[in-house]
Amino acid sequence: MSSTLSRRAIVAGAAALPAAAVLLPALSADNDAELLRLGAELDAVIIEWHAQRAIDEQERAAHEAACDAAGLPKIEFGSVPDEEWRAHNDKRTALYQSDDPELERWDRIHGKIWPLIDAIMALKATTTAGLAVQARTVSLYFAELWKNETDWEDHHRQFIESVCAFAGVTPVPLEVQS
Repeated sequence: MSSTLSRRAIVAGAAALPAAAVLLPALSADNDAELLRLGAELDAVIIEWHAQRAIDEQERAAHEAACDAAGLPKIEFGSVPDEEWRAHNDKRTALYQSDDPELERWDRIHGKIWPLIDAIMALKATTTAGLAVQARTVSLYFAELWKNETDWEDHHRQFIESVCAFAGVTPVPLEVQS
């Protein structure tokens, strides 16, 4: 049995393409509605995440200043014998001051972030907007990649940055808080 297309069928099919082109993005956007809703929830928690990171950075700077003032500068592991390094770091740790020693602030933030990350990544993005939500989510999940400098981490970070750029968003660790 051979299949032949008539000119009439081709013209009718071609005439339907613009309507399908308009309809498909609308259907895809509906598919990503949940992703966009979850992304908005995550955005609110990301504000808390950035604020806590700023607090942590201030505490780290104060700790380093206290250590320097006490004659306990940071030394790299392996630059001195292990026992000497451990004793030095124990002294540095004893100077650590935090207004949240149990890290309850991070526990609260993580209690909000991790369920949202799981829910966002369980969905399949079908639009650029949905992909943007997932790209920011992945950048948040792997935020430590922006602190480290190994080759494999650099490749992962570059890939996440590429996906974020394609989707038109900034990776969460690179966002500037005002």
